[in-house]
Amino acid sequence: MGRRDFAGAARWAADGLAVCRAADDTIMVAAALDLLGQVAMRAADFDEAAGHIDEAIEVAHAGGDQWNEAHAQISRGTLLALRGKLRDAQRALERGLLLMRAVDQGWGVSRALIGLGQLAQLRGDRASARDYYEEALPSLRAIDAGPELARCLSGLGRIALDQGDTVRARQALSESLTRGHAAGLRLGVARSLEAFAELIAMEGEPRQAVRVAGAAAALRETIGQAPIAGARQERLLAPIRKKLGEHVVAQLWGEGRNTTPEAAVAMAVARRAATVPPQRAAADDWADRWVEPAAPSLPRAGLSAPANRIDPPDPPDPAADQAHQGGPISATAGPVIPPSTLTPREREIAALIARGLTNKGIADELVISPATVARHVTNILTKLGFTSRAQIAAWAVNQR
Repeated sequence: MGRRDFAGAARWAADGLAVCRAADDTIMVAAALDLLGQVAMRAADFDEAAGHIDEAIEVAHAGGDQWNEAHAQISRGTLLALRGKLRDAQRALERGLLLMRAVDQGWGVSRALIGLGQLAQLRGDRASARDYYEEALPSLRAIDAGPELARCLSGLGRIALDQGDTVRARQALSESLTRGHAAGLRLGVARSLEAFAELIAMEGEPRQAVRVAGAAAALRETIGQAPIAGARQERLLAPIRKKLGEHVVAQLWGEGRNTTPEAAVAMAVARRAATVPPQRAAADDWADRWVEPAAPSLPRAGLSAPANRIDPPDPPDPAADQAHQGGPISATAGPVIPPSTLTPREREIAALIARGLTNKGIADELVISPATVARHVTNILTKLGFTSRAQIAAWAVNQR
């Protein structure tokens, strides 16, 4: 799954399901069905995922298997959230939480709480979201559950960011980003970098904010994920563009796009605000509660995470445009650039490059000099963070 070989994972899971059915092992049948559902969900085949997960719940419930029923209910909640059915997702996650509490499984309880926290954020209920995340955190720290900790801390960081609390936001987002990167959660890392771009801009470092945002956009592109909602991106870039100028923002964006994920993570977490906000004392108290490991509230025997789990895809971004909430993520998104970066003339030239025209051919087509074309091509390369005409051509094709 780390290689995103969904077809291969599905084949292995299907083979395992056949063996389990033949042995009439209903516990493992339910587990295999849930696994198949998660694979399909990660491949964005939501209809197939729903079929497998629903059957897993039926098989587990009929056999009195509360663990697998709870696990599949949480999978169902994640799937419903991805499809934008938030009320149904809430019911599924609450059912999963109830069952996980019944079997005293702390990791499962925390996973359900994270899902409920994300749904609360989607509804704009920050207080409830924070309560869910804070309840999940001690158990996750007790077993050092990296992926789940990254998601939980990301939620807490975004809540603090939305409230303008840069100290708390940086504390939570820094740990979330480093843990997510270590766990290989590439989409989670991209989203954390996007949050960091907003945070760094709030801290008064607009140049670094644009670089981090560009790095996030490039990471989304490499994993075939849709770009961040345009309105949110524009809210970040518009004031910076007004302050620094279009060309400077484009240059910084290109620098960020050419940054490796490792360097982008280091760049984000290393930044510190120039001034210490007045809420320092409150933030120190917050750090004591959220950052230091706490004693688990559940028996340790019930805390461990299943070794063969598949981490679910991230749910819709709570701060994204409504049009992006709950819908499947495109797997064919092209390179992402800041809104309004290319001028109409530069876009026209990019389209002609995609047609295979040379600089002289473009000059003849537009009745301008080859030197002018060359300057435009240089600007396009700089703005998009590209190094070749072939990259411009591929980008232009994706814009059609």
